[in-house]
Amino acid sequence: MSGSLTQSARAAIDQDFARAIESHQKGKLDRARRGYKRVLKDAPNHADAIHLLGVVDLQRDNPARAKNFIQKALTINPDIGPAHYNLARCHKALDELDECIESVERALEFMPADVDALILYANALVELERKEEAIDVFSKILEINPDMDTVRNARSMLRLDLEDTETAYEELEQSAARSKSPHKVWRDMAVHRVQQEDKEGAIPLLYKALELAPDDWQTRSLTAGLLIDTDRLNEALPLTKGMLAERPNDVEVLLKMGILLNSMKQYRKSIPLLESVLAIQPNEDRALLKLAFAHQQLEEFDKSIELYERLKVMLPNEARSWSNLSAVYLEMEDFEQALDEGMEALRVNPNVEQSYLNIAVILQKLGDYDRAIDLYQRALEVNPDYHTAGSNLAHLLLSRGDVEKGDIENGWDLYGHGFNAGLRRPLRHPNVELWRGQDIPEDSILVWKEQGVGDDLRFASCFQDIIDRAGHVYLETDPRLVDLYQRSFPAATVRAERTKTELDRIGPPEFRYHTPAGQLAVYYRRSLDAFPGIDGWLTPDPERVAFWRERVEAAGDGIRVGLSWRSMHRSASRNLVYSELDDWAELIATPGLTCINLQYDNADEEIAAFHEKTGLTLHSFEDIDLKDDLDDAAALTKACDLVVSAGTSVADMAAAVGTPVLFYADIRHAMQLGTDHFPWYPSARFYGRERKQPMTELVAQITADVQGFATQYQSGELG
Repeated sequence: MSGSLTQSARAAIDQDFARAIESHQKGKLDRARRGYKRVLKDAPNHADAIHLLGVVDLQRDNPARAKNFIQKALTINPDIGPAHYNLARCHKALDELDECIESVERALEFMPADVDALILYANALVELERKEEAIDVFSKILEINPDMDTVRNARSMLRLDLEDTETAYEELEQSAARSKSPHKVWRDMAVHRVQQEDKEGAIPLLYKALELAPDDWQTRSLTAGLLIDTDRLNEALPLTKGMLAERPNDVEVLLKMGILLNSMKQYRKSIPLLESVLAIQPNEDRALLKLAFAHQQLEEFDKSIELYERLKVMLPNEARSWSNLSAVYLEMEDFEQALDEGMEALRVNPNVEQSYLNIAVILQKLGDYDRAIDLYQRALEVNPDYHTAGSNLAHLLLSRGDVEKGDIENGWDLYGHGFNAGLRRPLRHPNVELWRGQDIPEDSILVWKEQGVGDDLRFASCFQDIIDRAGHVYLETDPRLVDLYQRSFPAATVRAERTKTELDRIGPPEFRYHTPAGQLAVYYRRSLDAFPGIDGWLTPDPERVAFWRERVEAAGDGIRVGLSWRSMHRSASRNLVYSELDDWAELIATPGLTCINLQYDNADEEIAAFHEKTGLTLHSFEDIDLKDDLDDAAALTKACDLVVSAGTSVADMAAAVGTPVLFYADIRHAMQLGTDHFPWYPSARFYGRERKQPMTELVAQITADVQGFATQYQSGELG
């Protein structure tokens, strides 16, 4: 303020300033603004008036202009603590967080116990991810005012973010003890974890809330939803069932139960619940989507298409309807329509990764590998964590097997995506270090089974590699394979796989490293030259082999051919690469052949009907369980001269025990590694089904080849 003002003039300015402040405090911002300007007309360097003029602008959501005023005030008088605080508020509103920190620290030099300034300071630190410092500031606030539970809870949230769970829970217990609604303390904290994209971390907090208020509907609903979202389906089921029993017509509960059953693959049971939702709310798109998916999984494609078409009308800007339709037509092998729907999905939204994946799958089916690879890579660009695309790309590279382009190595390097995509299961986490291909002559390792029996038999061809390079190997496999593996790999310790993978974290284990069985191939089969070129890495019980050899010889003369024609798991798409027993009538009728049943599911009625229809005999032994007694099944397979099989574990078992095998599947299987055969099984003969090729053509080709063997056998050429 100018020193030349008279005493009366200064008094008038002070009076105008006081009236402006009074108006400001009453929320009369226009009057306050006019008052501050009146002061500045007579005293243009009145720092407090300039500062508060900036505060008016800040209150009117104009932080940029407010900042200019407050900075001007601080140029005149840098010792106004509240001005530094309000400047920090401007910086915060303008997302200038570093400047906010600098200003609020300056403010705290003048008013170190100002709670508002400390809260602003802590919040800015949180946004800058300086969470440890923010905890210290929140702690200082609580020293000033221990009753600020919102601050205490904010500090607890940060402790959870930093995984200091024990301390956070202690603080939450204290806050809950003081709260009139203690369960809300835990529930609110769970909501925060969800907002931080930590759904798993939210669930224990919700369980705490349910302990305090087991009947609180909001908590129960939130818990059920999160359990479903995180695939903890068995936990979600009793909770959701209880809610449905209480409110059988509640749309959200019906929807949750429908989604839950859908996720549990109980598609038929999910349908009436989802239909009930749509009867109440016809435009509930989540129910419509899940209902369409249920019919799709049940291979009721017409109904599924009808529902997806409804979704297209309901949500014309949602690409998922076209994308899902593309997947349906793909399953139906209507590639032209599938491609049309996929391209339309990209037109609607070019940033949906599933659309790129669907088109890539179609192009892969059509043999356009280069474009398919480009689209898988595009899906991963849109979402680097889209593991289904990563897994598909791995399999495509392995199946193409272009050595010059490094397909085999690159495919194996991407193979790990299969776990997160849910295609390699189970995903286990033993409480030890993951093995990464190094020799470990002084250490032990657990090699654990993944995927199905056939996959495990194939990967078992790599077991000797790791046994030769490790101090000791523990093999965990399907209980049905334990005796066979222990006999085949006596230097290893073989035991049944854990079925409860959560037990993996209980220790200390007796091994230093662990690996899924498939990762052995990732490191030991990185080129075609790395395959040993021999069959028969498993050793069946020699006494049982002799026993079954007598039985198959007694069944008939000539070449004894083990026969399996399909998997026990059937679907429309899988049936395309399987045959029927009737298809093999010509083979079974061939002179010089005796056919032995190796079909491992209950095929007795099928075999009896075949005999009644054709008069032909497929010899089946009642005293063997081909499905559950795999050690004996291996002995019977070894006792056969030849095996003919679909691409199932029967073919894998034959190669593993060293019996020549002719088997068939879709052409360009990933495990062919770009060859016309399976490098894993050098003496096996593979018959690849081309797209839309009738299975009868493959059967006829295999039959002719086996008949050729029979002719050679009868003429003495095969001995």
